[in-house]
Amino acid sequence: MQLLNKDLELNQQRLAAEEAEQKLKETEFKNISAQQQGSIQKLTLENQLKQQQQLRTWLIVGSALLALLLGFIIWNNRQLRFQNIALQAALLEGQTTERKRVAADLHDALGSTLSSLRWSIGAIDKNKLEPKQQEVYQHVQSTIEQAYDQVRLLSHNLLPEELEKQGLWKALEMLIKKLNRNTPVTFSLQLPDNPAQLNSKTEFELYSICLELINNILKHAHATEASISFTQLNGQFKLTVSDNGKGITKHTPKGKGQHNIDERVQTLGGQRYIISNENGLTNEVVFSA
Repeated sequence: MQLLNKDLELNQQRLAAEEAEQKLKETEFKNISAQQQGSIQKLTLENQLKQQQQLRTWLIVGSALLALLLGFIIWNNRQLRFQNIALQAALLEGQTTERKRVAADLHDALGSTLSSLRWSIGAIDKNKLEPKQQEVYQHVQSTIEQAYDQVRLLSHNLLPEELEKQGLWKALEMLIKKLNRNTPVTFSLQLPDNPAQLNSKTEFELYSICLELINNILKHAHATEASISFTQLNGQFKLTVSDNGKGITKHTPKGKGQHNIDERVQTLGGQRYIISNENGLTNEVVFSA
């Protein structure tokens, strides 16, 4: 019996020792696991810091590249604007030079020829002519006078001195006075109370548009009255040219003059509207100054 109790006591001691050893191993394992987890967390944190540093570096590099790209785009746009301004100035100068040349040719060549014809016709003694010949004489003389006046008006209006020196508004006032003296159509002009000063190119294009529309009225409209008016509001300009003539239909062919007007309106960045009814024809050009 005593031996049995001893064996039981030994077994219990052995089990207790084994259990203590197992707990010791578990404790050591936990300590090792905790160290490993600490190392893993440390490595993970270091990796995260490296990734954040790399991300910041890429963001800085990307921002610098983006800034350089934006700077290049802005610089390039400025260069294009300068080039566009230079091209427009060169185009305006070329058109001005050509208009001066054509005006000089009309005045010096055709004007001189018509003037010579006037003097030659005037030298004829119409009292010696028969009645029918006198009718022909009167018709030829009046036709030459009319052609001479039209050539003078055309040569002046191609590039009037007033447009170069005093601007669009004064040039239009002078043009209306000449038209009312030399054409059968009565023209009126309405300008804003305090019209804004426009740049040379815009004034040139507007004056050209007015000339083309006036020419159409004189040649095709069969009108007795016409009006030109400018209005301005909040930086928006509207040119209105109206007449009491026969108007147009949708089948009326569009000639070169109409295409020239459309191109000039596009150059101004504006819109053109045509209204035709029993009261005549109205052209409206709307653009921003």
